[in-house]
Amino acid sequence: MKIAIYQINRERDGKRVMFLDYERMKKSQGGIDSGIYDRVFDGEVPCEGLEDVYRMFNLNVPEGFGGRSLSVSDVVEIDGAGRKTYYYCDGFGFRRVSFDSEKAVRK
Repeated sequence: MKIAIYQINRERDGKRVMFLDYERMKKSQGGIDSGIYDRVFDGEVPCEGLEDVYRMFNLNVPEGFGGRSLSVSDVVEIDGAGRKTYYYCDGFGFRRVSFDSEKAVRK
């Protein structure tokens, strides 16, 4: 499975939405501001779904991962056959969202 992981950069988080669930983040800033995120991982992982990704990036962190453990407010990009979909790590589970990966900073 080809994925990318985006995490909020604390220095660009002016509205302090890091670690907020989706509804609270949406109330605070109206939606996801892709520009406050850093791309902290990009690659193939031996996962079959988002829950596997969550477990991997909390229990068996791959070498070269430059972020913190996967948590609420992180965004996971899944690249399936050239089509990218984005999922917000919510208070419980994941929510499919719109996300502009071009605005995120590559780390």
